[in-house]
Amino acid sequence: RLTPWPPVNGFTNTNTLVKNGERYNANCDKGFLFANKLTDAFLDGAVESLQVKNELGKFKLIAYHNIEYTTLECRDARLNPWAPANGFTSHDALVKNGESYSLRCNKGFVLYDVSRPDILVKSVFDVEVKNILGHLVYNNTDPVKNLKCEYDGPSFSVELVDGNNKHSGRVELIIGNLRGTVCDNEWDDNDAAVICRMLGYGGGKALIEAYFGQGSSSILLDDVQCDGKETSFMSCRHSGVGVHNCTHNEDAGVICSPICGMRPGFHEQISTTTLSYIDLKIVEGQPQSKGQYPWQVYVETQVGNKKWRCGGTIIDQRWILSAAHCFNNHL
Repeated sequence: RLTPWPPVNGFTNTNTLVKNGERYNANCDKGFLFANKLTDAFLDGAVESLQVKNELGKFKLIAYHNIEYTTLECRDARLNPWAPANGFTSHDALVKNGESYSLRCNKGFVLYDVSRPDILVKSVFDVEVKNILGHLVYNNTDPVKNLKCEYDGPSFSVELVDGNNKHSGRVELIIGNLRGTVCDNEWDDNDAAVICRMLGYGGGKALIEAYFGQGSSSILLDDVQCDGKETSFMSCRHSGVGVHNCTHNEDAGVICSPICGMRPGFHEQISTTTLSYIDLKIVEGQPQSKGQYPWQVYVETQVGNKKWRCGGTIIDQRWILSAAHCFNNHL
């Protein structure tokens, strides 16, 4: 005889010893499903209950003969409803296995699947999301985490105003025929990075409290929260166009880093060759901001009328790393 064995996060329908040949039911708690610890996956069919049999002092599963009963556990298959930035859902309860909910984009945004080159639902801003065995999907198979709400509203551009140079200033947005500033609530360097990237610069530093003076137009955005990787500032999470609780003494500003050179990635191989009296350019590589190293360069040496060039790398403000033979017996 065997003592009935309840799975983790589960229970049995008996507390008495199970005789040889007898069966009992093993059940998962509400919202939980059986999963195989060895494969780290739920059993096919969304199994909540299993019949177990005592065969000569060993538990055997009736429906899954090739699986050891004690390798199973009950896992929570419920999931929190998920929505991308600038999207929402009215569903606020845990989503059980097999349940669906509607995911929507804010006004002016459309759903976009980052794994595809096209807009997912043009001019339609919602989609049905379903929990299938602990995974949120749409179209029954596509991961919902690939979805983004992309801006599809009026024309949009950014300007920096009243700064010390063209790459710094108060952030002013032009959305359709509206012009206005951004409130500095939640304003940080991730937000500045997106603004600077849109203007063709490198990274950015966020400034608050009307550092570049107060604007005189409307305040268009508040509570902006970018992750720093967005291609458009309007794709960042925010309170909505024209929705704010600010005054112009909270206008946001940025200082962008000009891109002033190229450097190769560390994984790239740089080919070398003997060059004579040829103007060189640095090609490909990664855009770098002021003060970032290394940069690839060439070093030109001249003794009398003889000149030669060797490859080099600027490694800080005062040092260039180059090949020793470039100077050997010449200087």
